[in-house]
Order: sequence, then C-alpha cells, then structure tokens
Amino acid sequence: MDATYRLKPYELNINFLETLKNTFKDKDITVSVEEVQDETDFILSTAANRKHIFEALEAVKKGVPYRTMTMEELDALVEG
Repeated sequence: MDATYRLKPYELNINFLETLKNTFKDKDITVSVEEVQDETDFILSTAANRKHIFEALEAVKKGVPYRTMTMEELDALVEG
C-alpha cells in the first residue's frame, strides 16, 4: 500500500506518527520529505508561462471569447 500525506511541519505530531504506525503495522516503510512548490509559483516560474497567462487574462478582461473543451478533446489535441 502507498500513501501520500501533504501537511505542514507543525502538523507533525504524535497523532500523525500513531496513524502511520496503525496504518502500516509491522511492514517496513520509507519516509521521504520534500518541499511542495506553490502551484502559482510553479505556473509563473517561466517567462513563457507568465506571458501566456497574462495575455489570456487581458483577453478575458477585454471580453475576447475563449474556447472550452472537454478532457477527451484535450487528450485528442495532445495525442494529435
């Protein structure tokens, strides 16, 4: 079984450890810690992304129509 917990450092407490112990009982586990990057920071992390997002925001403010698509349409577009 795999489990991923996303929490703040101050949420690490005895209750969390007990939950881990009860969930995995006598099994060997690996504990890995990584810093989670904020989604907004990630999206704005490149000049190309920032340009695209700010252009899209300006277009919406000006009332330029935009296209919506289903996940199936997006998958077909990506798979080409």
